[in-house]
Amino acid sequence: MNTNEIDHTDDSRKIYYVNVQSRQLYEQPDIAPYHLVIIANASERDGVIEQFHKVENSDEGTLETIFQWYSNNYDMSIVNDEHGDRLQRLYEELYRLGTDETRRHIEQMKIL
Repeated sequence: MNTNEIDHTDDSRKIYYVNVQSRQLYEQPDIAPYHLVIIANASERDGVIEQFHKVENSDEGTLETIFQWYSNNYDMSIVNDEHGDRLQRLYEELYRLGTDETRRHIEQMKIL
């Protein structure tokens, strides 16, 4: 097995339903709307949650920087690049852990 491939038959893995917009993972599909499905162990799940926090922090940083940019001609491309990089890493991880349907969906988004 390739080291980037996931063994979805591993008993320590659970199915998680992912809502990227709200940055939430759910163990039950009917708790909230979800967009993607991943199969992850606890460590991988925690890694996705950490990626959510990084994206959220870059969102907050972007808002603060917009005010600085407006008043001081701050270079917004730096902030946009950082936020984009964090989203990219998040989707790479979701793709790696995702079901076939999740992978197809991310491929159709053309973000990787």
